[in-house]
Amino acid sequence: MKKGIILLALIFTACVNLEDIGGNSGGEVKEIKTSNINTSKNYEKRNGVLYVDNVLANGKQEYKEKNGVIIKGNYREGLPDGIQEKYYPSGKIYGKINIINNKTEGTETNYYENGKTLSQLDYTQGKLISGKIYYENGDLLSKIEGKKTTIYYSSGKKLFTMDKSDIAVYHENGKEVFSNSDEGIKINGQTAEKSLLDMFSSKNLVKTALFLLTSDTVQAEYKNGKPSIQLQGTTAVMYYESGKILLELSPSLDGTVNSKIYYENGQLMQVEDRNKSGRSVKVYDKAGNLIADTIYSKEHEIRQIF
Repeated sequence: MKKGIILLALIFTACVNLEDIGGNSGGEVKEIKTSNINTSKNYEKRNGVLYVDNVLANGKQEYKEKNGVIIKGNYREGLPDGIQEKYYPSGKIYGKINIINNKTEGTETNYYENGKTLSQLDYTQGKLISGKIYYENGDLLSKIEGKKTTIYYSSGKKLFTMDKSDIAVYHENGKEVFSNSDEGIKINGQTAEKSLLDMFSSKNLVKTALFLLTSDTVQAEYKNGKPSIQLQGTTAVMYYESGKILLELSPSLDGTVNSKIYYENGQLMQVEDRNKSGRSVKVYDKAGNLIADTIYSKEHEIRQIF
């Protein structure tokens, strides 16, 4: 293994951060008739602040971005205030979010363009409390319950779990590939020898990272033998069962994290850059159109650049 992955726990971070491209598990998918959009007014966003005819937006607004993305919602002094809806260029709904005092509040709901749910996420004052994320075919991908996160194979079997500082990685057949706990680190169910670096920390996640500095690549597999996840160096890669990349995650020693999430057709879905001051997220549809460009501060405040 090249220089070890800094914190295996960061694997779930990118999946949790799918909050930026959200969804829900059912219900009627809304569609808007693009021909009804009022284009007589001049709408312009400047660093996330909406202007209408060169005046700060107030009240209910409905407008179309240059690439065809449609936005409906209430604004106060140019910033979202209340329920916001966003639609794909096709007119199909992309998502619904409630913003109060520049923070997400309540349930955020978003959809794949095919109408299937992407995620359903619950917030309190901008902080993610719980939620579910789905594969494009509707199968559950991830579940968040407080500090506990579980990632699933499309078959419903566990792929990855994290409960506070305890983590585990599994093959699709249910066999454990890797785990850490107060009892120590296990590889394929067997207790691993302690790393010489183990003495430098008593924290499970740090001990795990130090252990991986001197270990081989960790890989879990689908039943068909193809890799479902690989941990190598400072990079973690998750795969669809087809072999296509689902997620690339690259944490750095300075605390920054870069991640990319892909549709199964290979098109980039989301790019995220995270650092100590917050994170920025860009989301794309399957045609490569930019759907959202959002900045989140470390205080959980949201700024919709696009």
